[in-house]
Amino acid sequence: TDPSMMREKISFDMFHELGLPAPRTKYFNVYVNGVFEGLYLHIERIDEYMLAQQGLNPRGTLVRDEFRHNQQLENVESSSIFSFDIQTVDNKQEFLEQTTNYRNNPDWEAFSELLDWVYQTEAGSEFAEGIGDRVDVQAFIDWLVIHFLVADVDAFSDDYWMYLDTQSEGAKWQLIPWDKD
Repeated sequence: TDPSMMREKISFDMFHELGLPAPRTKYFNVYVNGVFEGLYLHIERIDEYMLAQQGLNPRGTLVRDEFRHNQQLENVESSSIFSFDIQTVDNKQEFLEQTTNYRNNPDWEAFSELLDWVYQTEAGSEFAEGIGDRVDVQAFIDWLVIHFLVADVDAFSDDYWMYLDTQSEGAKWQLIPWDKD
């Protein structure tokens, strides 16, 4: 949807400018047998190497909501893991492994606790107070602003990874952007 490939590059550069975690990007020309094949954009994979490069714990929990693309969830009327009652599942870890994309060995209990809290807590003052205990709110606000500035309309469904440094006491969830074109 963005043949200029500028939205992706500019978006991730904006995240870096604000000191937020995001993949690094770089333009490059591709030649095959001396024939120019075009301009391409390399986007760093979100994984433990990217986390380490950006000064984050590479062994932290890194998960991505894949709910709306999951073929195994035919009877579920939810497009996000955050609008699903995780308490209805017997084996939460197995369910989360099947409905998310993840790297390494996530702390499924920490992710399940966040999901349960979001689902069970009504909008209002209790949610407003509690979200700050669980999520880096300033980073989340910056994340939202960048998405509005670049008009990324599908960023809110699944174009992000969630990260938690599970080895740091008091750590809060952060969103890492993905797929900005």
